[in-house]
Amino acid sequence: MHRVEVCLKSHLPDARGLSLVKDIQDLGITAVSKVRVVDIYWLDAELEPDELDLICRGLLADLVTQDYQHFAGESVKGRSPFTPNLSPSPSQGEGE
Repeated sequence: MHRVEVCLKSHLPDARGLSLVKDIQDLGITAVSKVRVVDIYWLDAELEPDELDLICRGLLADLVTQDYQHFAGESVKGRSPFTPNLSPSPSQGEGE
């Protein structure tokens, strides 16, 4: 299993993040002043490092505007997206 994170380069404004800040403030929550959006991809495969880099560079990230990093093996153990989180959020009461 491989986890790939793709985000805008730090010197670029994150339009999706800015929009989320506005939406959060519209909910009446003013403590959030900055949001950076990171796209996460999970690749369920045994890949060589050069194959993973090729996928990242060629398909997942636009290297002009985005950075990427990837993790494999032990660094993603226990973080699989295929295991649902069944615990209720703090706002959900029991029996809902």
